[in-house]
Amino acid sequence: MISSSQGLIHLLRLILMGCSLALSAAGGILFSTNLVLALLSLATAAGLGFLLWLQSAYLAAAGSVQLSRLAASEADLNAVMEYALDAVVRMNSAGRITDWTGQAYTVFGWTRDEVIGRLLADVIVPEGYREAHAQGLARLLSTGQAHILNKRVEIEGLHRDGHVFPIELTVSRLSSSAGVEFNAFIRDISKRREREKEWMLSETVFNTVDEAVMISDAENRIIRVNPAFTQITGYAAEDVLGRNPRLLSAGTHPPAFYQALWGSLNDTGSWRGEVKNRHKNGSFYIEWLSIKRLCDARGELIHYVAVFADISERKSAEAKVHRLAHHDPLTDLPNRTLLGDRLSQAFATAQRERSRMALLFIDLDKFKPVNDTHGHHVGDLLLQEVARRLLDGARASDTVARLGGDEFVVLLPLIANESDALAVAKMIFDALDQVFVIGDLQLKIDASIGVALYPERGLDEVALMQNADSAMYQAKQRGGSTIVVYQPPVSSDVS
Repeated sequence: MISSSQGLIHLLRLILMGCSLALSAAGGILFSTNLVLALLSLATAAGLGFLLWLQSAYLAAAGSVQLSRLAASEADLNAVMEYALDAVVRMNSAGRITDWTGQAYTVFGWTRDEVIGRLLADVIVPEGYREAHAQGLARLLSTGQAHILNKRVEIEGLHRDGHVFPIELTVSRLSSSAGVEFNAFIRDISKRREREKEWMLSETVFNTVDEAVMISDAENRIIRVNPAFTQITGYAAEDVLGRNPRLLSAGTHPPAFYQALWGSLNDTGSWRGEVKNRHKNGSFYIEWLSIKRLCDARGELIHYVAVFADISERKSAEAKVHRLAHHDPLTDLPNRTLLGDRLSQAFATAQRERSRMALLFIDLDKFKPVNDTHGHHVGDLLLQEVARRLLDGARASDTVARLGGDEFVVLLPLIANESDALAVAKMIFDALDQVFVIGDLQLKIDASIGVALYPERGLDEVALMQNADSAMYQAKQRGGSTIVVYQPPVSSDVS
């Protein structure tokens, strides 16, 4: 009897400790040490009957506390659900809606009174998904397992107006006074999907455009570049991230260029123009660059975005076209068009500064026999050598041009007097009087040179050209191999 009582006492001690902890957690009465000891003593005297009474009393008290706290918890949960940012829909084990928050109306378009008691599948599940919904609910009720339980999943939802839209769903299982129920936390992610599509499109464009894109922070440190940047500059992303874009500089632009660039960027928020930069391999390239400042809603700078394209080939092609349009293809000397531009500039300067200038017209003597005897190939080589000697004999400020055939012009934009013009003409004459060595051939030619001076012998461009040409023909008429300065014809009075 004693051992049995001791066992019961030990059992009661464990029960009372559990009751004390349980009721304490539930907000019930805390059992003091003295009360426990008193009950133990009483239990020893009264035996098992008392233990049974005490157990039933505890269960009744504990059940009352749990039901009271459960009701309070459900009230708190309902309040949280109503003010949650997500739509919250509660469903019972039969699949019918038992609660519907204000956000659920915003997401699906149904009011609470319209949906309470209806099957959830009929209200928010698209028709094509209802069979899967029913099977999933049955599996959940039979096994307690479901692939969407307590997980965040993205599925399709059905709006009251019939359109289907993407939603994010999390389902949790709970036990309530009504039995087993399920809470579905739902968020309309249509806008997020649109943002994701826009982001994917932006990323696709960023990574596939032919133009280089370089983004830097407010301190002008590079934070991102695209593949075209690497293709154009030779620098991989890891080479430049965190560095200043000046690492691309070719060092050919003066400080004033960059001062103007930053001035425009700070004043207007953008700048565009041509920039010469250096490739990673050391070569140079020309880019068409556009830079913009990006600011936040408060107007504070957050990024610089630079977009540029390598236009080196285009610039090279443009230069070739320009050169072909303004230069003789055989000798690479300025042609008639470029000579006209230079002559206009020289006239404007001479008129403004009241200075003097001169034109030399040069025609080769004995050139036709070279062509006839040795062929045009030798004649072309001879003309190229003539061009070289003319350039050697002219001054740096002078323009040597080829008008066509064996006719050349030398523009002297600034001379002091006629003697200066004749000195240049004599230098050219002597250079052309030397033997030309073309391959195995030694060729000897002469030149007839006509000279016209501004302002004495031509007050405009046309007159100066005509008078120089006339002087050259006079030299030809005198047998060639000479220099003639234009003189106006002497008029005779007829009585």
